[in-house]
Amino acid sequence: MRLEKITRNKNTKSGFVAALVLATGACAPTVRVPSAQLAVTNVTIIDGNGGPAVTGQTVLIADGRIAAIAPAGRVEVPPSARVLDGRDRFLIPGLWDMHVHAWGPSPFSEIFLGHGITAVREMGTGIEPPWGGSAGVWDWRKAVRDGELPGPRVFAAGFILN
Repeated sequence: MRLEKITRNKNTKSGFVAALVLATGACAPTVRVPSAQLAVTNVTIIDGNGGPAVTGQTVLIADGRIAAIAPAGRVEVPPSARVLDGRDRFLIPGLWDMHVHAWGPSPFSEIFLGHGITAVREMGTGIEPPWGGSAGVWDWRKAVRDGELPGPRVFAAGFILN
């Protein structure tokens, strides 16, 4: 009941706009991530939750993880960072393929990553050597996790049951 009264109050509108400006970083200080190895500048961010696209953003990535996202003018890009110009491009959250039978790493790791799939749920492999057996999936998951092979994070179910 209280929420309904607040949302109908005409004086609340200006407070909401002020909160929105603060939340979007309009008054925020410059973002610094000294260890960032990659900066994607002037990119449009799609949040994946149905919110509007946010243009003119810089994304700093450090140690394989997003370290900061902020308006381009409010980000200090480290001189050692590789810079990618994201103008007229979009950045989306990593996708999941929730039902794969990949049987092992090659060539699937590159195919998944090339299509924006950063995690897979491997639903089971055969036990026959031509299909990699379950060891192929576990070896793939370990190689990706240990940084020996680029690829999506692998969540594996094990053997196929018939």
